[in-house]
Amino acid sequence: MEILVKSAVLAEAFRGELIPTEAGLAQREGRNYEPASILPECIRAKRADLVPTRSPKRKLRKTSAHV
Repeated sequence: MEILVKSAVLAEAFRGELIPTEAGLAQREGRNYEPASILPECIRAKRADLVPTRSPKRKLRKTSAHV
């Protein structure tokens, strides 16, 4: 009997049914929830915004050296 209870508890744990998930809590509280799978995309987008734009290169004037 004890083995059946342990395996039932383990089954619930693996299905995520023992405690509320962050997604479930966010939904109940009316918050947005973003899964970790979209995090790399968000990082790439922020990095693209941070890349400085280069100004056009200035041409150096040729100067004659007087000796």
